[in-house]
Amino acid sequence: MGNNYEKGERKYGNDFRWGRTVSDRHHLAEEKLRQSEEKYRLIVETANEGIWLIDKDSKTSLVNDQMANMLGFTKEEMAGVSLFEFMDAEGKNIAEKLIGRRKLGIKEVHDFRFLRKDGKNIWASLKTSHVFDKSGKNAGDVDFLTRYERHI
Repeated sequence: MGNNYEKGERKYGNDFRWGRTVSDRHHLAEEKLRQSEEKYRLIVETANEGIWLIDKDSKTSLVNDQMANMLGFTKEEMAGVSLFEFMDAEGKNIAEKLIGRRKLGIKEVHDFRFLRKDGKNIWASLKTSHVFDKSGKNAGDVDFLTRYERHI
């Protein structure tokens, strides 16, 4: 049987109490954060929908594999690229108006046409929400996309 310090006890006067050091608490907090990040990563990467996070300048900050595959790109190819690069001129005009509405905090669901890497059009149903940072400032948008075939 080792001394009380080896068992994690700390001595306060003549009283021994079970406790954790600051370092122990820090490691525990880091582990909880890592587990939380892993859960979110699992949700994003296994979602059936395309997930597209754009920053306040409408540049791609994150897409999941599903989103990248819809447009025929890799996630790395889409990183940092403007949302408008994935649409024609008509789409850009529509998107600019919709982004203006989201900046007002309006959440929307609508259909939208995108251009794939191979030049083909795809249609997707978008669920959009505006994202604000901790100080309440514009941080961009998060979009959830479901691709569908449009028959005209």
